[in-house]
Amino acid sequence: MAYAGLVVLLVQRARLRLMAVTIVGAAQLAGFDDWAERLQARLFQFAAVSESEQKMIHNLALHGVLPQDLARSLIQDSEKALARAQAKADKRAAAGEQASSAVSDYKDIRFTVLSHLYIVCVCEGLYDSRSRTLLRSVARYLLIDWWQVSALEAAIAEQLKLKEEYDAALKNGSSSSLTLVKGEDSKTVADRNLKDSQSRWLYAGLATLGE
Repeated sequence: MAYAGLVVLLVQRARLRLMAVTIVGAAQLAGFDDWAERLQARLFQFAAVSESEQKMIHNLALHGVLPQDLARSLIQDSEKALARAQAKADKRAAAGEQASSAVSDYKDIRFTVLSHLYIVCVCEGLYDSRSRTLLRSVARYLLIDWWQVSALEAAIAEQLKLKEEYDAALKNGSSSSLTLVKGEDSKTVADRNLKDSQSRWLYAGLATLGE
């Protein structure tokens, strides 16, 4: 819930900044509200946030909760996960086993958050300057450099392109790009490949950033 709360707080702050601009018109503010409502609805849906939790999140600012408070918990979760992965690797090394895989399997929750937010914006057709500014703000609070975010965007965009190719192959009835298994038709294989591709979206950028 910290992730969703951080996003909502930053959206609320962005609205306040927009209202502070004297030249902003009612239409522009209404456009922002529509964007924010659609974004948050999709975010809550994807993150499986209950209605009671949504109300709590929307009232965080009223209770004095700041973006850095929620970001701090995500950063600490990331540090704890890395520490556990390192301890596991050290234990394997002490036992004479291969230790590198334990650390390489570590997934930084901060990048997972950014990947998720990017995908939420893209799939809803909401990725415009407002979304990119939001993504940049979330990254800044999570202590992630902008060049890393750009690399993450590029990696996920490549995965989305792959998905589109699968969609096109399925629509055209082509199996040339699909690997068939005995007893499976091209639609079954396409569905499986799509699922596999989608499951990689959240972590696609991590491998790129590590290269």
